[in-house]
Amino acid sequence: MRRLAALLAACASGSAFVALALATSGGAAYAEETGATAAPTPSAAAPGAGAPTTALAPSDAPAPAAPATKLPPFESEAFGDETSKSPTPEEWKTAKELAPTRRSARADGCHVYRVREWVRVSCPDKVTASMSLLGGAPTGISFWIDPPREGDGGKLPAGGEVQFPVKKGDRRVVQLLTFGKGYEGPFTQLPALVVQELWLEGAAAPVLVLY
Repeated sequence: MRRLAALLAACASGSAFVALALATSGGAAYAEETGATAAPTPSAAAPGAGAPTTALAPSDAPAPAAPATKLPPFESEAFGDETSKSPTPEEWKTAKELAPTRRSARADGCHVYRVREWVRVSCPDKVTASMSLLGGAPTGISFWIDPPREGDGGKLPAGGEVQFPVKKGDRRVVQLLTFGKGYEGPFTQLPALVVQELWLEGAAAPVLVLY
């Protein structure tokens, strides 16, 4: 109790240093005498020190993501000036998948293939209502709309494809439409994808954009 009285007297006289010293040296003794719980003394510890940490076991750690396979660009092999016949179905079956010059998220699930100067853009998982050529030469262009797949009720087609030859001077824009809610009800035809291919005069290679 004498220690407590001294502490109160120091505080009243404005001697903060004395009060702090008494509090530091006598805190434990005062706790023993009064039965109170002494406050812990602050300490300079590194952030997070003292907190329990659990390291992941090797078997629990997430496996690193596998790197995505990078496709070669569709113009990786130079386009010639020759004009060939449209590829056969057997030729398309062995065609390698290539990457367009640019693509947006709308083109997710679409694939680009090439045989000689012929390019095919296939979107098998994009419900396709219709396809049309918005601009450019129609020479050699072909469209396919896949029939409904078994299990989807046989109401909507499964996907669409467009095929065309690539030549210098090309300026071609193709649009793919899908079904959605609009002014004509739930089966209103709405834009789903645009395929743009162009090879301007003086350019070293053509450009193919899906957006």
